[in-house]
Amino acid sequence: MTEQIYDAEYRRMAVQLALSQKNKSEVARQLGIPRTKLRGWVRSYEKMIAKGESKEMWDQLKAELTQKDRKISALEEELEILKKAAAYFAKSL
Repeated sequence: MTEQIYDAEYRRMAVQLALSQKNKSEVARQLGIPRTKLRGWVRSYEKMIAKGESKEMWDQLKAELTQKDRKISALEEELEILKKAAAYFAKSL
């Protein structure tokens, strides 16, 4: 069985959720990830905080995510326009 790979934004969201809840095992269960994996992400996050790296990194990831969300929205809009155009030209054939 291959190991699931999680992107940085998903890990960040999972860590934030785990830190906001008392029962981290329940958070892991709800997200469908192994408890040990979530625990490792939380520990890594806590180490980054201790080093002072976290805030800057999370801000950068958040800005990157916002940019990608905008791009996805634009692409979805373009796709809808192309679908309508394809339907229009299919009728005229």
